[in-house]
Amino acid sequence: MRYFCTYFDQRFLYRGLALYESLRQHAGDFLLVVLCFDKRTHEILSRLALPSMELIRLNDFEAAHPVLITVKAERTFVEYFLTCTPLLPAFILRERPEVEQIAYLDADLFFYDNIQPVYDEWGDGSIYLVPHRFSPANKQRGEINGGRFNVGLVGFRRDAAGMDVLDRWTRQCLEWCFLRVEPGRLGDQKYLDDWPEQFKGVVVSENHGVGAGGWNISSYRIYQQAGQIYLGDTPLVMLHLNFIELLNSHAFMGLNNYSLRPIYQSYAKALRVAIRLVKQAAPDYRAHYMHISLLQWISRLIRGGIIFF
Repeated sequence: MRYFCTYFDQRFLYRGLALYESLRQHAGDFLLVVLCFDKRTHEILSRLALPSMELIRLNDFEAAHPVLITVKAERTFVEYFLTCTPLLPAFILRERPEVEQIAYLDADLFFYDNIQPVYDEWGDGSIYLVPHRFSPANKQRGEINGGRFNVGLVGFRRDAAGMDVLDRWTRQCLEWCFLRVEPGRLGDQKYLDDWPEQFKGVVVSENHGVGAGGWNISSYRIYQQAGQIYLGDTPLVMLHLNFIELLNSHAFMGLNNYSLRPIYQSYAKALRVAIRLVKQAAPDYRAHYMHISLLQWISRLIRGGIIFF
């Protein structure tokens, strides 16, 4: 059994369900624990009662971590999300002794192939990190502003080093977790920078097919062969789709790059499944979409940045 955790609210409901669909296809025997950041999300997911998914109510999570109520008033909605990141895997590891290792996943991740290469790299390590791999031109500025590692996928083992990392990360995020860059700090992310030097058992991924995102995807040669999507010579396993914006229930906007079409098509299929599920469970659900002008629609459409599904 592979254990994962994530969180989202109703604004990310479709994307969270797309992540779940990709795990269902590529993760084997798994459990995804979802922290629901609003009642509507918990209500809809409860109605769906999806296999391999368990839910945590925000009220229950806050009751287990009363210190969150103190910091909640000081932070924006997104900053509060980020504050909770380390608390979620730590909570599951402490409350469920059967869970030996768990991976936190951002809700806008998507798996394109068998997840086994992640676990092959992780091995017996206590912590699994994915570097940003900024393009050479953006590496220095990217690491200053965004950090060495991406929080999109972070893995922890329930051993001394894994729990020590989570304890320190939790303290740091509770003390300071804001969406502004300061020396050594940016939200929940730059705290990861020194883990390889400060803790034993840290595994840093060397697989370029794991964890690409909007910060570097355009620097890869992307192609599809025999049904497999490649980034250069490396099979694409997981992508951080932070560059996607839903426009309506039939279209989303991405980067203006026709070579990304295989990536977009797979995600579009999962979104269709997600939207169908939500409509069945909650016909009155009103999704959150980005609004762009007609001129932007035409420009993006011509340059390959609008995808219909």
